[in-house]
Amino acid sequence: VPLVPAYCFGSSDLYRTYGAFYGARRWLVRNLRIALPLYSGDWGFFCYPTPKGFPLQVPQDIVFGDAWTPPHSKEPTRDEVDAAHAVFVEKLTQLFDAHKG
Repeated sequence: VPLVPAYCFGSSDLYRTYGAFYGARRWLVRNLRIALPLYSGDWGFFCYPTPKGFPLQVPQDIVFGDAWTPPHSKEPTRDEVDAAHAVFVEKLTQLFDAHKG
């Protein structure tokens, strides 16, 4: 199965995030495994029609690299998986470096 490296520039700018109540929220995560992220979009906090509200209107640039077919193995070893992963990460890094602005 061919794998296509892809990267979306600008996705981290879709919502504003806040550090308010960081200590309390961190305690909840560590002790109760409950995450309460604070974020807002164009219409404020947690606005409909979606559970995440409306994202900010920022450019989204999606770039795709060339398809790559990793070597096929019926039962790959851990080393083969690690090697294929390293090649894919390298291709993704090259794609990012070629298009970052």
